[in-house]
Amino acid sequence: MNRVPDTILIRVYLLFAGFLLFSFAVIGQVIRVQYVEGKKWKELEQKERIFSLPIRADRGNILADDGALLATSLSYYRIGIDLKALRKDSFPNFSDSLQVLCENLALYFGKGEKEARDYQDRILKGMDPANLQKVKYQYIPLIADWIDYEQLQLVNTWPILNRGRKISGLVVDKKQKRFYPYQQLGRMTLGLVNDSAKAIRGLEYSFNRELRGADGLVMAQRLAGNVMMPLDHFGEKLAQDGFDIQTTLNINMMDVVRQAIQTAVEQHQAKYGLAILMETQTGQIKAIANYPEEYNYAVATLMEPGSTFKIASAIALLEDQAITPTDTVDAGNGSIRFYDKVITDHEPHGKIPFAKAIAVSSNVAISKLVNDYYRQDPARFLAHLDKMGLNQTSGIELTGEPNPYMIRPTDPNWSPVNLPSLSFGYGVKLTPMQLITFYNALANGGQLVKPSLVTAIRDKSQIYKSFTPVVRNPQICSEKTLKEIQKMMELVVEEGTAKNIGKTDYKVAGKTGTVRKLINGKYESLYRASFVGYFPADNPRYTCLILIDEPSGGEIYGSQVAAPVFREIADNIYSTDLHLNQEAFPEAGASSRRYPVTRLASLDNLKNIYNELNISAPAQPEAQWVRARRTQGIVKLTAYTPRKEWVPDVTGMSARDAVALLENLGMKVKRYGHGRVRKQSLVPGTTIQRKNPQTILLELQG
Repeated sequence: MNRVPDTILIRVYLLFAGFLLFSFAVIGQVIRVQYVEGKKWKELEQKERIFSLPIRADRGNILADDGALLATSLSYYRIGIDLKALRKDSFPNFSDSLQVLCENLALYFGKGEKEARDYQDRILKGMDPANLQKVKYQYIPLIADWIDYEQLQLVNTWPILNRGRKISGLVVDKKQKRFYPYQQLGRMTLGLVNDSAKAIRGLEYSFNRELRGADGLVMAQRLAGNVMMPLDHFGEKLAQDGFDIQTTLNINMMDVVRQAIQTAVEQHQAKYGLAILMETQTGQIKAIANYPEEYNYAVATLMEPGSTFKIASAIALLEDQAITPTDTVDAGNGSIRFYDKVITDHEPHGKIPFAKAIAVSSNVAISKLVNDYYRQDPARFLAHLDKMGLNQTSGIELTGEPNPYMIRPTDPNWSPVNLPSLSFGYGVKLTPMQLITFYNALANGGQLVKPSLVTAIRDKSQIYKSFTPVVRNPQICSEKTLKEIQKMMELVVEEGTAKNIGKTDYKVAGKTGTVRKLINGKYESLYRASFVGYFPADNPRYTCLILIDEPSGGEIYGSQVAAPVFREIADNIYSTDLHLNQEAFPEAGASSRRYPVTRLASLDNLKNIYNELNISAPAQPEAQWVRARRTQGIVKLTAYTPRKEWVPDVTGMSARDAVALLENLGMKVKRYGHGRVRKQSLVPGTTIQRKNPQTILLELQG
């Protein structure tokens, strides 16, 4: 017998030893994972499978002054079934129930019979015991798209799903989406909440802490397809819904202001336009419009005010008794030089009373007076401006309001020419909100009132916190000066630069402004046209500012571009506001005749009214419902399409029209009283329930 060579045996022994060592290593690793680190890996597996799922709190609503919804959150749902949790034996006839369920899914969310069979085949295949044994979860999505609450309620009535989550295995995934019923109306003021529930700008951002609430927690498990299924009340911490914010904004006024600004921007081919409407005594903002609604120019943009600033200069001069309204000032031939700068007027005015110089907006007159009186002590002039609040923010609740800028003698760039320039609004930058706050003080008797956008923070129907008007300075100037300035501002509209809007049934006081834009340190031939004032002048109720940026349609002056917008807004508000519209009936034989104005009406009924009064109707759009607006004595009709999902605002409508509109939207209507709708029980913007139609109560008043 031949002997095996020693070298071969050594190799065999080494190979055997290697296998033996490898086996020991594997066994050691198994023992380490199983017994030494077992607890760690089990906890990790449990963490991946069961975890804390945040329950997002319902974000609070933003409400108009009458409680109508300006911003709200709508819930959307995506549903499926965990087939391992489905208790098939709990159904007397599971096959029939499944067939009806799949037919309903295909009918409401699919494409017909073929898809119903697809649903059924997919569910039955997933329920095969062989498949169920292979997986811990067998999640089948039933509806790919997100559905709303009403659709979810419908789905919950269908076979299998109507037995509840524990028996049906129903899995519901929920998300919220912010909704603005009036779309772009005041959108930059309201703000925005993105898909990640992050508040961006406006009231949404400024009151985010109050609106967002506090999220809760619930234990959940992760299913196939990364679907999260909450576990029944296990480890649950309830979410605290956000507060509602009650604003000062009025939907009707917002609509009027927005339409007027949009029309002006389009007519004058402007870059943008803005308007602010403020309640004079309280400082409450009733409307802010930026068109287009891409940026809140009204609150966040600093700009040189131009001639609207002359009123502040006039107050300083009157307070120091440098001049009286009747004193004569020589505006010369419309041009004056200060060092290396020439200041001009639109046309020469010669010698005119000081009040007239303000009315015709003479740059020469105001700059000459301010320079003559304050050149030895410009700080005194600045001190008057500071007392008027022109050196501070308005204090409005929106985050990010910039500080005003005003060049001062202590500034290293100050030169003697800055004083006369400052007198008519150059070398100073204010936001429109800061400027209207100053003008509002002139309207309300001299009180510098902080403008406000919010009156209350509400927890459902309970007021959590309320806000009252804040007076920042009880008297910005003497009563004597204030009365003289008010008369000057009335003269602007009666005989001065804004006389084109002066023929109204109520008094208006204000000031026009036209300013060249400073771009890259150089004044270009681009303009901002503005008008700011209040009405009725003899008993002010509203203060309004209009600004149109870069008008390019041939007209550039505040009197041509901005003042008519003010007039249109004032006319519409005056004709619909019961506090203002106390006009007597015209005397018999009077030749003047007005169009009847109603906020919203059936076009057919409106035609009948015009026919009964034997007057020609204004141009009519092709629409069932129209809005009527009064513009400088002329009524304009615009088409109105009610949204099927939201309760409309029917206040001011005739009972007949209001009932027809609401019943067409599927609502039940009850009314009491006679005349037009004074109040409605459901606030505008409330969701209309299709399944269970609501009853709305209308209070009528003749």
